[in-house]
Amino acid sequence: HGWRHRRYIDTLTDAFRPVYFRVFDEDDSFVINVENKLAEARMDRTVEMYLSRALAFGTISGFLLWLLGVTASFAAVETGLITVGAFTNVRIPNESILALIETLRVPFLILTSGLLLGSLGFAAVFGSYLALPYSRAGARKREINTLLPDAVSFMYALSLGGMSQVEIIEAMAAAQDTYGEVSKEFRTILQETRYFDTDYRAAIQRRAVQTPSAELSQFFTDMLSIIDSGGSMTDFLDDKKDIHFRHAKEDQERTLETLELFS
Repeated sequence: HGWRHRRYIDTLTDAFRPVYFRVFDEDDSFVINVENKLAEARMDRTVEMYLSRALAFGTISGFLLWLLGVTASFAAVETGLITVGAFTNVRIPNESILALIETLRVPFLILTSGLLLGSLGFAAVFGSYLALPYSRAGARKREINTLLPDAVSFMYALSLGGMSQVEIIEAMAAAQDTYGEVSKEFRTILQETRYFDTDYRAAIQRRAVQTPSAELSQFFTDMLSIIDSGGSMTDFLDDKKDIHFRHAKEDQERTLETLELFS
């Protein structure tokens, strides 16, 4: 049943791909931002497939709510639950035009209410799909920033013990139970070097661009500079450890000040 469900969803997504190409441009900043957030949220979908699926479910929801709105409005008018007054107070001398207006006023109001409800349904579902990668990327960013000082301390201890740069990356990739999303970032670097024959410098640079955390991005950029220049990794990690712990302390103090303010 799960396989059939996924097959139906994929079929529906493929049906709305032409709509995606008609509505969106691949070089559009909106599409680029969604693509970046999908990468930051580690959602294994292309932006084309994700937006096509969002359009599909948004259109279906909008159509169903439009149908519901039209049906409910028609039933309310027919049963007398809602009475429709004069469409306009302007005096119209032409009786044929007046008769046409009086004839179309009820269908117009019914279709307008259905269109309004359908638009709200499409906007709600499509907007929810768009908000999901932003929400997941934000949650990953908060977890990374929280765990980064401890992760840097762990890397400093490994470097102090004589491990090489590659061994430190491997140890961080294997410590997912302890360092969570930080470990996943290092695991991505390790997977790219192992399975896609990518140089680990290029893999680190790519992670610096795609990680949702600005602090981890800066860490990767500085780490790459140390690797390229042949500097001491131990001294680099020692300095970074102190910097990140100081930043963490400042963030905690700001949080406490905010809580004191509300208290």
